[in-house]
Amino acid sequence: MNFPNEEVCWEQYLERSKSMISGWIFRGQPFDEPIKSSFERALDSYGISLSEAPEIEERMIRDFKRKYEGIDFEIVSKDIFYCLSLMQHYGCPTRLLDWTYSPYIAAFFAVENMSLEKGGERNAFIFCLNHKWINRSAKRNITNSNLFKMRFNDKTLTDKSFIPLYMGKKGKRKTFILADNPYQLNKRLIIQRGVFIIQGDISLRMMENIKFMKNWQSKENVIKFKLRINTGKELDKIYEDLRLMNISHESLFPGLDGFSKSLKQNLYLYRRLRTTKANINPFM
Repeated sequence: MNFPNEEVCWEQYLERSKSMISGWIFRGQPFDEPIKSSFERALDSYGISLSEAPEIEERMIRDFKRKYEGIDFEIVSKDIFYCLSLMQHYGCPTRLLDWTYSPYIAAFFAVENMSLEKGGERNAFIFCLNHKWINRSAKRNITNSNLFKMRFNDKTLTDKSFIPLYMGKKGKRKTFILADNPYQLNKRLIIQRGVFIIQGDISLRMMENIKFMKNWQSKENVIKFKLRINTGKELDKIYEDLRLMNISHESLFPGLDGFSKSLKQNLYLYRRLRTTKANINPFM
């Protein structure tokens, strides 16, 4: 992907990310693959051309709106962005790509599903984008400064700005990415300190939209950390630090599903209990 990259251990990542908490957004991945939305991945898996993406997306949104029966039905029917965020929350493939303002939450998602490589080494990847650079470069690509400003005003954070900015017809689409959220935030976005990256032209790949952003290869704007984990003890340390930060499936996904998945993260604690004679509860 030609992103500027740094290979770091956990302690180095913690130190580097301290200076990036203000002004950067983060995304953790357990694999080193191009950044893609779930919608792009779904189309690829079905062998559907991205040129058909705009029309397919419109039909998916229409179908969801017509059948949705939640208490927030009126918001869903009037706000496409909120509708998409809800669809994303419940597993529907959308153009929205999950990022977070927290480097630690991003690290959790990077580490959680990584695989064991040859030699016992594990690698996770955290992608970082400079928020000021995104806005500056996106504004240049959008060209319509009034439309761009509307996305930063609560009164115009509606379909009136979303549709012309992100869902333009063929020949009128702009190529960019923008960090954006609907006015009405769902619980998951709040807890995970989340923000969505959205591509301006959905008929092109996410990475193609990124490559149209000026200076996208500069380390001042984009960094990919390769988090190197050589031993099981190092992985235990990461999970322990994240647990002390109250970052787990249980905290990030409230409910029985999140609690059940969090038990996997506690395997190292259960192993510690197994070798301890005293009946000590490490969670107390």
